[in-house]
Amino acid sequence: MTIFTEGSGRGLCKRIIAVIKAANTLGLSFSEAFNKQPIELLHLLSLKAQDSFEEANFLVQTHPMPAASIAQILAESFLKVRFIILFQFLFHNGFAWHGVL
Repeated sequence: MTIFTEGSGRGLCKRIIAVIKAANTLGLSFSEAFNKQPIELLHLLSLKAQDSFEEANFLVQTHPMPAASIAQILAESFLKVRFIILFQFLFHNGFAWHGVL
């Protein structure tokens, strides 16, 4: 994976494009997205799951972020998707919720 972290030129253009793509995917204005930290944008994109993979990937490539924060967001996203799949499976197979909680 190539990381574009230069402060000017091509790297800066790619960082701006990444923010524009994230903003469009999230339904935010450019200024709203630009005012957020890259890790915040990544977290918001992760909530959209598969719909935002390309934008999230480009954001990670173009913005320096702590690896631990990226890993945490990925883990939470993975767990969320697993929970949704489990819930859908149980719902479609008539799982009785009464007495569970």
